[in-house]
Amino acid sequence: VLGHAHPDHRGAARGLVDATGTEVWCHEDEKSNAEGDGGVSQMSLDKLAFHERFVFNVIMFGLLDGGSVTVGNTLKEGDTVAGFTVYHMPGHATGQITLFRESDRLALCSDLLYTIDVTTGKDSPPTPPIKAFTVDSDQSRASIRKLADLNPNSVWAGHGRPITENVKEELLLTAER
Repeated sequence: VLGHAHPDHRGAARGLVDATGTEVWCHEDEKSNAEGDGGVSQMSLDKLAFHERFVFNVIMFGLLDGGSVTVGNTLKEGDTVAGFTVYHMPGHATGQITLFRESDRLALCSDLLYTIDVTTGKDSPPTPPIKAFTVDSDQSRASIRKLADLNPNSVWAGHGRPITENVKEELLLTAER
């Protein structure tokens, strides 16, 4: 299951499909990104400094991207996967999802937020994803508030450490950053 299909998140999907024959699943609004350019055409890389563009081109679009992958099944809000409920939380990507497990209130939120500075790799307070890689920053902040409304006990981001204390408050603060 892809939380979204940016190159650094679909990375190993094609290899897993080739090696195991498994299917890739993602939100219905993210299928074209998974099967296409990974959403790169929706990014605003001109918002990055030259050295950041260089690093991201080499690492994210080069080393980490395994290429386009055929989507075997699409998901929508309310679907369930392995005990998790799918929540559509667009903004960073059009079809970004969070998987939420009610039994322990665990949220796997992909790039809804970061808990590291993705330009340096250093720990940081939770922040919305950087604008260069985000389709709609206002929508992204609304999705962070939507996650806060689920009142999770822990939130695991795609980049960085989990949030396990004062989770709802941290999410609401993040939406305002």
